[in-house]
Amino acid sequence: MTLFKDDIKIKIQNKLSTVFTPSSPINDKQLLQGRESILTDINRAIQRKGCSIIVYGERGVGKTSLAKVIKNSSQIKTVYYSTSNSDTFENIIGSI
Repeated sequence: MTLFKDDIKIKIQNKLSTVFTPSSPINDKQLLQGRESILTDINRAIQRKGCSIIVYGERGVGKTSLAKVIKNSSQIKTVYYSTSNSDTFENIIGSI
């Protein structure tokens, strides 16, 4: 009985490793679930002349995935900047 449970556990872990990948951002809009309102807001902002968008937040919440999906689904110019703890808003804006 334990061998059977271990086999199921291994299969589940293998499936999860292909679905839940917090350390590797996604590019496909279909995989970016629960962010429809954010995508709508960003798409509206993109259409405004002279508008800039900054995506920020805690580590691992999907910022890079969101940015990649937007980049892949639009014709906008994008800049990627990975911050560190010592960065300030002025440093970031000044470097891009």
